[in-house]
Amino acid sequence: VLRDRKGHYWYSENTVLYEADKEMQTLRKVPLTSWPACLKEDEAGDIWLSLWTTQFGRLEGNTFRPYKLEGIGGKNILSFIPLGDQTFWLVGTGLCMWVDVKHRKQRIYHEFDNIELRTVYRDKRGNIWLGSYGQGYFLFQNGRFKKMPEDEAHHLKVLHCFRQDLKGFVFMTTN
Repeated sequence: VLRDRKGHYWYSENTVLYEADKEMQTLRKVPLTSWPACLKEDEAGDIWLSLWTTQFGRLEGNTFRPYKLEGIGGKNILSFIPLGDQTFWLVGTGLCMWVDVKHRKQRIYHEFDNIELRTVYRDKRGNIWLGSYGQGYFLFQNGRFKKMPEDEAHHLKVLHCFRQDLKGFVFMTTN
C-alpha cells in the first residue's frame, strides 16, 4: 500500500492497481500484466512500480508504461527507491542496479549476481543500504559497496526493512 502526497491510497488485487481517496472510494483502476512487487512515488508526484519479474515503469493516466531495462533477464525486481530527477536504485534476485530514466543510463553491480536483495533504503546522509535474504546487509557509501558485519547469532543475515529515526540512527528488521 502506498499513500501518495495527495493522501490517496494505492493498492493492488492480483493484476489490477487501484487508486482510492481518503475514504477508500476507488478513483481509478489500472490493469497490469502481472502483480506489483513494489510501488513508490517520486518527487514530482509520479507513481512508479515494478511488476513481478523484470518490468519497471511508471503510470501515465490509466496505463503502465514500462521502461526498458537491459541485462536483467532471469532476475526479479523486488524493491526500488527513487533518488530524484528520475534516478532509481533497483534490487532483487541477483540484481542491484542504478537507473537514470531521464538520460537513459543504467549500471548493474555484478557483485550481487548471486545474492537475493530484498530491500533498499536511502538514509538522510544519502547512503544506500541493501538488505539481503541470507547474505546480510550492505552499505553503498562514497561510490563503493561494503558488506557490513554480522552479529554472532547471525540474526543480521536476513534483512527485511531499514528505517531511520529523528536522531539519525538506522534500524533494521530481521528474522
